[in-house]
Amino acid sequence: MHCIVVGAGIIGVTVALRLVQRGTSVTLLDRAVPGAGTTGTTFAWVNASSKEPHDYFALNAAGMAAHARLAAEFGDASWLVPTGSLEWETSVVGQERLAARGRQLSDWGYPVQFLTYRQVERLEPDLRWGPEVGDVLFYPDESFVFPSLYLANLLRAARARGTALRLGEEVMEVVVEGGRVSGVRLRSGERLAADLVICCAGRWTPDILHSAGVDLPLISPLPAGSEAVGLLVRTAPVAADVRRVLHPPDLAMRPDGGGRLLLQSDLRDREMAFDLPMSPPPPAAHRLLAMASPLVPALRHPAIETATIGIRPIPADGFSAVGWMAGIEGLYVMVTHSGVTLAPILAELAVREVHGLSEALLAPFRPDRFTA
Repeated sequence: MHCIVVGAGIIGVTVALRLVQRGTSVTLLDRAVPGAGTTGTTFAWVNASSKEPHDYFALNAAGMAAHARLAAEFGDASWLVPTGSLEWETSVVGQERLAARGRQLSDWGYPVQFLTYRQVERLEPDLRWGPEVGDVLFYPDESFVFPSLYLANLLRAARARGTALRLGEEVMEVVVEGGRVSGVRLRSGERLAADLVICCAGRWTPDILHSAGVDLPLISPLPAGSEAVGLLVRTAPVAADVRRVLHPPDLAMRPDGGGRLLLQSDLRDREMAFDLPMSPPPPAAHRLLAMASPLVPALRHPAIETATIGIRPIPADGFSAVGWMAGIEGLYVMVTHSGVTLAPILAELAVREVHGLSEALLAPFRPDRFTA
């Protein structure tokens, strides 16, 4: 059996490796280079604490466990940074909401600790804490990923087992004959034969599936304030030892190597447009930096090293779409937000389904819910 995987982001690269490990012949295609899509513009937080309802939480928790298996398989998984994460609120309403979520996560079996800000001061001594901070939730099993290192290591392993990597190859059509996939046609006009096509093309998924007569809607990045558009700010190196993924109110922050910090905020995301120029950094990037500076005083006068826009591939109802496309034998799709958390588990499950199983963990997330 020969499989074409479309898209060399974190999901496509992982599924290519898992397929070739099971003895499948694989060609991995990408319209640009590995990680050039959303994978290269993500906060890359590996977690399940922010995921609801329970079905989606369970899938993400399984993703965390799959990351641990993958890291153990490689031995020295330099891409996975197991810091744990801290979350807190300063308003009474926010603190009540956070406490209720912490109790729910604990009921679901998720590791969570309730700490006082005095206890957290010992975990993050370079942060400025105040008495308005109530209980802090600590999720000890969470982590973050350096996506480029992840891709480099998995691609090396996949190619060593025979995966053919073709870059700068845009898929224009999934070729279907008699209700079955027979391959893909590239922009160059070349046609590649395949018994199976797995579409991991992120934001370009609808275009590729449309060529096969299938509609799978994603949230559009075009409207103002679209949740599909995200802003990331990477600071210049600062003299602050931030050690964990942090979630103060309306903000996300984590270390990003060499003294740099990576910042994201849903509030600032709503100010962005998908085609807004990033050089020089827009006002929203500076406002994002200003949100972080009360917590990290060393951020008062740093430079913004990079500001980038990411387009999140979010299916229309907000949840993953993974599985066979009804009516087209041999066409499998994998498109989701939280791709960094989910890539290892989705790859494991998809490969088992390719070999004839049906995975219950994926049952709520089938793509045919949009086409039924």
